[in-house]
Amino acid sequence: MRTLLIDIKQRIRKAQTKAILSANSELISMYWDIGKMLVEKQKVAGWGAAVIPRLSKDIHNELPQIKGFSERNIGYMIRFAREYETSILQQAVAKLPDKTMLLGFAFVGRQYHLEISDKDFYIDLLFFHLRLRCFIFIELKKGEFKPESSFTLRIAFIPNCHE
Repeated sequence: MRTLLIDIKQRIRKAQTKAILSANSELISMYWDIGKMLVEKQKVAGWGAAVIPRLSKDIHNELPQIKGFSERNIGYMIRFAREYETSILQQAVAKLPDKTMLLGFAFVGRQYHLEISDKDFYIDLLFFHLRLRCFIFIELKKGEFKPESSFTLRIAFIPNCHE
């Protein structure tokens, strides 16, 4: 009976983790899509910054139970779409969360921001290995593979970074 309880608890935790990661992935995708829609409207229709406060109020009025669409957050969505409009990342990430969970990896994010010594760095793809409890990052490069490129990354190990 004890092993059955342990197995059931593990299955529950796995499902909870998978649900949280799926929800986070969908939210990130939605924020990027909304930002992209707004960027395109700004280009095509010549919309300016005055649209953002109105849009924020309209969303609040139409969907009062939904949070997260303040003027500031909508601005972040636009910035997110402008900075990360690379189709390479979209294609690479499109199907990762479900498959990587089966392999023990949790998808953390794309273009994950790090600030080290007052410098900004962006990791193309960031994963967390659930069993090993460590981060794995992937840098995507455009063009032909060059072996010397794999040695240009400098990795800093930070012990006990999860504490």
